[in-house]
Amino acid sequence: MNIPVQSVAGPGGGDEIADLAGHYLLLPEAEGLARIDTEIAAATDESRWDDLSKWHRVRFRLIRLHQLAVRDSR
Repeated sequence: MNIPVQSVAGPGGGDEIADLAGHYLLLPEAEGLARIDTEIAAATDESRWDDLSKWHRVRFRLIRLHQLAVRDSR
């Protein structure tokens, strides 16, 4: 799977969300999402709302990268 992470990054290229999503893209899909869900649960439990928002954005970006991979493999 050879998807440039910056292809779904915001204006200005790479950002923290794209970097994190790219890191989790290297893992099997279910494992990457499970690890992100763990981060989301921890942020919720500890009332870290900025982190909660960040991890949700990472999760959506990772899902988008997986969708692009499926589309490009057809």
